Amino acid sequence: AVMPLSTMPGWHGPVGAVAHQPAMRTCSPEFQWWQDLLRAVVGVPIVVFTHCLPYIPTIFILQWFWAWSVDLFEDQAFTVFSIGVAWVYVHPIWMTFLAFVCLQKWLVIGRFEPGHQDWSHWAEFRHWLHARAVESHDFEGICEMWVNTEVLSSIYRLLGASVGRRVQMDAFHAVEHDLLTIEDYTVFGSEVLFCCDSRAPWTPQASAQSGGQPLGYEPIRCGRASNVLDHCTILPGAMVAERAVLGTCTLAPHRAYFPPLAIHSGSSRGRSLHLRDHSAPKALRALEDSAMQALDDPVVWWRFNAIILLITLVAKPIPEALWVVTYFGVTAFWDPEEDGLISLLTFVPVVYFVVCLIELFLTIGAKWLIIGRYKVGDFPFFGQYHIRWMAMMILSSGISDLAEAMQGTIFNAWVYRANGARVGRNCYLAGLAVEYDLLEIGDHVAIGPECDTTGHTVENMVIKLAATKLGSGVAMCPASFAMPGAVVEDDAVLLEHTQVLKGETVPRGEVWAGMPAARCQPRPPSTSC
Repeated sequence: AVMPLSTMPGWHGPVGAVAHQPAMRTCSPEFQWWQDLLRAVVGVPIVVFTHCLPYIPTIFILQWFWAWSVDLFEDQAFTVFSIGVAWVYVHPIWMTFLAFVCLQKWLVIGRFEPGHQDWSHWAEFRHWLHARAVESHDFEGICEMWVNTEVLSSIYRLLGASVGRRVQMDAFHAVEHDLLTIEDYTVFGSEVLFCCDSRAPWTPQASAQSGGQPLGYEPIRCGRASNVLDHCTILPGAMVAERAVLGTCTLAPHRAYFPPLAIHSGSSRGRSLHLRDHSAPKALRALEDSAMQALDDPVVWWRFNAIILLITLVAKPIPEALWVVTYFGVTAFWDPEEDGLISLLTFVPVVYFVVCLIELFLTIGAKWLIIGRYKVGDFPFFGQYHIRWMAMMILSSGISDLAEAMQGTIFNAWVYRANGARVGRNCYLAGLAVEYDLLEIGDHVAIGPECDTTGHTVENMVIKLAATKLGSGVAMCPASFAMPGAVVEDDAVLLEHTQVLKGETVPRGEVWAGMPAARCQPRPPSTSC
């Protein structure tokens, strides 16, 4: 069993390797065999049915939309239908799927209660079935639509979570929502993971404390105005107290307590590191107070939600709308009576690529129109900059497929430069970047998949932007992080799952690893047999 985001001595020196321990057997092989059979015979059909059912009402809505177009626009009905079909198709599907997930939760699954859980086929099956719904690509896509809005908080409330008022919610990963308490004014980052099951193998002390019998579910609490930032992992029984900050990639161990105002980050030997206590300078404290005052103003709060709601409803179906545009592009060249199937198979990918490329150019243009240049500084939530920043994040999400296809190619370097980044020669770029103007990359740099070079952090309702610099010859191995303000000097290497903290400098030619990162000395592999 792998302990999430943990660091222990390993092949590359004193920090950075993944800690592991033997997984304790939780049930008999016979029990697991029958559980697998139950999931295959009963569970899989339910999962397939849940994902297919939303298309049935969507078909009827599309038929109504076509009939409405014919009645009102007659000769122009096909044009009107084509313009609106992507929006009429997308929104009923996600609404219906969300309704089915919530109905399944309360009519079939029921509540997840804290305390000891006996092993039974029904208990394990219902947990598995609910996980298939809330961990599905469709559900995660719904949640990512509504980041930082009251809609997302309401979705988690419908699943059983206790979510306070004015929470800056991001999409997180959890199954036992009933055991989550999120108090007022909490701020979330992306990709946060909650695990409330203490029977999991990364909490062996729970088994030992209960006489060798595994425990069940333990609640997790995020206190008032706490901050749980990107890629945090919160294990059973953890509590984040008022205004405590869990920085990027923080591991909250089993039954951990983070005191008020404490700032933690990363993981070393299975525990997070206490960096310092929060003490903001006067100017930053004024920005935090301004953001909190705006947060309590119902006009500001609901105006912000309405703007993000409108942008999301318009932008979400854009990928589907591209296929409609592709249809018109293909039919402009391809005649079904004169041209064959080979011609169709040739035209479709070419036209679709051109359409996606046009969308990419429009998105780059939107960046310069909406944002201009990203600048170093601190910006309070709910101001004009926050709204423009969120709008750009939503619009950029529509080009994810094309951006993923270009990762590691020279074309991705062109996209970085077009968005304002300074990029040298012969670079392999496969990571995540948002504030391109704050990113400087030297020659012959390699940024691996799932690396993060974004220029922002969010703390206490304030967006903090800082420049990141990667020198020539730098290598960032997959899933490594160069936080805002970090400097990685020439020929330095960040190993896998390494996090360079804000403002840190990795000296020239050194190899760093760990969360937080530190210098290490990799040992060459043994040549002995």
